Amino acid sequence: MLSACASECVFCVRGLYDRHTLGKDQISAIAEYLKKDRYLREILITGGDPLISPRKLDELLTAVAEHAPNITSVRMGSRLPVQNPSAFGAETYGIFEKFADRFLFEISLQINHPFELQPEAVDVFQNLQRRGARLYSQNVLLKGVNDDIETLIELYDEQRALRFIPHYLFHAVPMVGTDEFRTSVHKGLKLARELSTSGYLSGLAKPKFTVMTDIGKVTLYDGTILEKNGHLLTLRTSYRLEDRLRWNPGYQLPASATPNAEGTLDVTYIDGED
Repeated sequence: MLSACASECVFCVRGLYDRHTLGKDQISAIAEYLKKDRYLREILITGGDPLISPRKLDELLTAVAEHAPNITSVRMGSRLPVQNPSAFGAETYGIFEKFADRFLFEISLQINHPFELQPEAVDVFQNLQRRGARLYSQNVLLKGVNDDIETLIELYDEQRALRFIPHYLFHAVPMVGTDEFRTSVHKGLKLARELSTSGYLSGLAKPKFTVMTDIGKVTLYDGTILEKNGHLLTLRTSYRLEDRLRWNPGYQLPASATPNAEGTLDVTYIDGED
């Protein structure tokens, strides 16, 4: 929706995009495009941080509500409640009240350490929930920040108490300048296993350990990692090239992915170091 954000995190891909803000003509075009797909029910509003500009968010939701009756769910990702909770006031909360009967709102919150759950942020979470928003977690495993089992147990236990739905625990994306934050995938799997089997955390609070590859998110299960060659992992996915081409005829398979004998795609992923 717009490229603005409250911070400049080096591990965020937003810095790779050109600065932009959707104009009214672009918003109208998006709404018209959405209504053409009768099977489409859900949209993801991204940026930047979509909650940083209530006026622009209201414009987009108004257009979608009026012109795309097929859209019933709206997802968005935000770190604004922990970065700048004072930014939330009547204007922002009013948007959720205005569209409460029109959309199901699901907000992904990237909170990477229990310290971020300050009282001011908790007030924002609760105010959003009172207005019908469903909150879920997408956290990043960061070396020296939360890559120990005690911190992760505290984080997910606190999030459950705040009625968050657990979703992804991401391995830090391989980007220039982020090596110091990246653990090995093996360590992430070990921590995810301890979270799931230690008995310290309720089953309703456990995330899925996931990597972000060139063809999409891949949650790691038994048999997902086919081999490791130096720092390069080969992963087996259930993504199919034929599906990508059906959804997007212009799709081009990245060099890191290849079709396999099972009819799905294998993809390489750069591992981190402990």
